[in-house]
Amino acid sequence: MQRGADDKQAIAQQVRIEQIIVGSLAGGVLVFLAIVFLLNSMGKANPAQAARAPVLSYYIGPPLGVVTLILSFVVPRVVTTQARRGIAQGKWDPSIHQFGPPGMGTPTAPPSDAVKLANLHLTTSIIGGALVEGGAFMMGIAYFIEHQTWVLLAAIALVMAILIRFPTREGVEQWIDNQLELIEQDKLLSG
Repeated sequence: MQRGADDKQAIAQQVRIEQIIVGSLAGGVLVFLAIVFLLNSMGKANPAQAARAPVLSYYIGPPLGVVTLILSFVVPRVVTTQARRGIAQGKWDPSIHQFGPPGMGTPTAPPSDAVKLANLHLTTSIIGGALVEGGAFMMGIAYFIEHQTWVLLAAIALVMAILIRFPTREGVEQWIDNQLELIEQDKLLSG
């Protein structure tokens, strides 16, 4: 789909912001897991707690990890669907959805639908990544307390689930194009 130079620049800036955020979500968990691993390796963790039944590792951590992983895909889809319908109906509140750099729409020149969707992509990436991040931190805590190696591996797998959200400009532009087509369909169905 053809975009103006302003839209292309705004989308590129949004993608860069999104890359930093998604990388930070994953990086924060990886740093935490590295510290936990080092503390366990040096014997700094509580050995008395490790001798108890691994409640966190078997009954709390895995279900929480699975639930957050599932929700990380469901919640962003729901948010996307609602926001896309709002865009199609002309009900876009920039005070709620404005996350990008200045100049991505002003009171005299509102952002294009493509720029609105770039903001939406950023929002849904943060939501999805943060949900998985919570599960990964829980698994890291379970590993720290109970010394179950498989839990550390599960936490690393959840970090990978964050990293699969790492955006590329081409990927975001393709997502925007798909959403624009759906907006046109929504307009035809409602009009």
